[in-house]
Amino acid sequence: MNTQQAKNAFGSFIDNSKDNSGSFLDVQQAVVVGWFLLNSDEGQVELAKLDGASNRVKISKSLDRLEFVRENAFKMNFASKDSDITHLEDFSQAVMIVDKLPMDGIHVQTLYPVR
Repeated sequence: MNTQQAKNAFGSFIDNSKDNSGSFLDVQQAVVVGWFLLNSDEGQVELAKLDGASNRVKISKSLDRLEFVRENAFKMNFASKDSDITHLEDFSQAVMIVDKLPMDGIHVQTLYPVR
């Protein structure tokens, strides 16, 4: 089975498969973006919902007001369905899913960049 056949076979088993995927360059970049999302006005509004009946919230925000002082600040590792090789691409948004824990607290379920 060649690469294209493997991709087609995998895609046929997944109803909601995605054509591409991105990840942060390193943990430091993810921490800075996560901190920005959680402490933003929008993030605080979403987190307040966890004090009520909500068990999960989604924080999605543009990063245009976030300033990194480093090279490749808004670059992510990116892979697409048509290529096995990851490359760097720009991203301008991020999404975080936060769950409420049974006892007081929260758990960041996922955090990812969006181009």
